[in-house]
Amino acid sequence: MSEESKTPPPESHLEGRIAELERALAAEEKRSGELVDRLEKARQGKEPDFCYDPEEWEFTCDWAERDQVHGHGEALEGSEPMKVATLIRGPSKWVADVLITWDVDGEPDETEIQWFDSEEEARAAAYLKPEVSADE
Repeated sequence: MSEESKTPPPESHLEGRIAELERALAAEEKRSGELVDRLEKARQGKEPDFCYDPEEWEFTCDWAERDQVHGHGEALEGSEPMKVATLIRGPSKWVADVLITWDVDGEPDETEIQWFDSEEEARAAAYLKPEVSADE
């Protein structure tokens, strides 16, 4: 084993990694709290009944048919999540067109509409990209 491989990462790299992990922990704590709230609402029968695009109030649909609110993907702009308001004092939901497969060159190939409870989750999923190793 060479001496170079025993050298610890630079301090700035560690600080960046610590900050990244702290953000992930904060997001997970928030998500856990939101999940507990959703579970309690579900137990009380308070899932949203309806949803709509708060930018265009012209169209409201049943929560069971919520994919209509974004036109089954037609209203989604690239990887930008769309805020969806709900009726019954439920929290806002976020919908994003998430890349699920990439071609051999690492270019986007296939997407899937996914729903999220927070903008952070939607943005994280919308911008996920596979890691390409230097060997490829």
